[in-house]
Amino acid sequence: MDMLSCASSIVSASSEQDSGSDSKPSSGAQILALKRKIIECDQELKGTRDRADALECALEMEKREHQLTTSKLTQLLKKRGGSVPESGGSDEEIQRLRQMVRPLLLK
Repeated sequence: MDMLSCASSIVSASSEQDSGSDSKPSSGAQILALKRKIIECDQELKGTRDRADALECALEMEKREHQLTTSKLTQLLKKRGGSVPESGGSDEEIQRLRQMVRPLLLK
């Protein structure tokens, strides 16, 4: 239901209750109902925008944290790969660390 028909039905219902008849609501009553509906929609829009802004800020923070974590883990892997002598145990650990990092890079 669009805003005009919604406001019109609200005014019609209130007019019928007040007068007890099926008379058409006055244009003044319709205008007041539309103003109330516009104010209500505007407040709802502002609330939605505020929530969207808050979510965008939180997302940006999560992205920065993810990038920092990924960067640190990549540095550790590179450092670990260059400084560890080649042996069977260290290769397994490097592979395990790479498997842990891979999902972080895909996000």
